[in-house]
Amino acid sequence: MTVKKLITIPLSGALLIGLTVLLSRHFWMSDAEVYRRLTGTWLVTPFHENPNARLTIAFRPEGTYSAEVTCTTNGWVAETEGNWRIRSGRVTDTVTKSTQTNAQLPVVLHGRVIHLNDRELVTTWDGYTQGVDSVEVLARKASSINNIYK
Repeated sequence: MTVKKLITIPLSGALLIGLTVLLSRHFWMSDAEVYRRLTGTWLVTPFHENPNARLTIAFRPEGTYSAEVTCTTNGWVAETEGNWRIRSGRVTDTVTKSTQTNAQLPVVLHGRVIHLNDRELVTTWDGYTQGVDSVEVLARKASSINNIYK
């Protein structure tokens, strides 16, 4: 075996492993499939890294949603409504209504779907928190959580 072949084989293997890792973090699903799978109620807990906060969000097939954030320690509740759109795996979330009196509406958030199946949703959100480039959020489908506890 020549030196060239000895170098080519490990390089090919490394390239294949690198490509596999890269593709595993890339989302491959049609927008129509995302809409179908995303429709329903999802739970994010803890929310904003607060173990006492929980986000419940219901995505409707026509592209609207309603959400509620609750904090169990002090009973604080905030509700929002808005529109969501998927284009090439990118999410645009437009908040149109909020119970927070200081909310300046509409608020438009941009994110990307990283992973989605019938039980889990992973998204990243650009500029979600001031001073942070992006935040990764894990949500679980409400029906799959209810089945775990039965």
